[in-house]
Amino acid sequence: VLHYEISLPGWSGPELTIAHISDLHVHGSLPRSYYLSVMERVNRAEPDLVFITGDMVTNAENSVMLPELLGRLRGRLGVYAILGNHDYWADGPRVASAVRDSGVTLLHNGCQRLAIDHQQHVVISGCEDPWNAVRWHAPEAQSRDVVLVLAHTADNIYRLSRAGVAAVFAGHYHAGQVRLPLLGPLIVPSVYGRRFDRGHFVVDGTHLFVSSGVGSGHPPVRIYCQPDILMVRIRRA
Repeated sequence: VLHYEISLPGWSGPELTIAHISDLHVHGSLPRSYYLSVMERVNRAEPDLVFITGDMVTNAENSVMLPELLGRLRGRLGVYAILGNHDYWADGPRVASAVRDSGVTLLHNGCQRLAIDHQQHVVISGCEDPWNAVRWHAPEAQSRDVVLVLAHTADNIYRLSRAGVAAVFAGHYHAGQVRLPLLGPLIVPSVYGRRFDRGHFVVDGTHLFVSSGVGSGHPPVRIYCQPDILMVRIRRA
């Protein structure tokens, strides 16, 4: 569990804690108890918001596990998710239906405006580009709104930053899944190579948080590359 604290110039509300998980890749190579322990660790932190940034499953048949797993997540102000490339490749509509059955708010490339208190609002936007056939467009936000984006891949960061987004939450890379001491990841599926492999970055004033993911793709192995849960606390400048 990795903890971050950031201050935003436009933030006037109370402290806000966001739990961020990504790339569950639910499949039979990991036991059900592993995924349950992830949900328990998220809930133990008592976050205000929970963000899930795609790749829920590797294969469509594993989507039947999502309502039980994701349905356990608790965020005081809600749990929000988007789909990733593997979700679309497996069976996008089937995975989306399973996510909704869990009670999680599935954004796709849409958005929701949420009141934090009487004066502070956030706009939570999903960005599934380039896999969603509908392209992402900057949400309509009021002058004092803070825009937070769930994007499966951090490759979208420069476009999102130009749109005035305050913070972006992403996954997709698995931090390389295989990392060598001193050298880092061998392969990162990004147009920017290893630039945003994992962790916290600030890109032209926009905060970017990239999760290493919870599960793994094929092959189902991680070497020197721990799975993670990100806890991000937003406070006043």
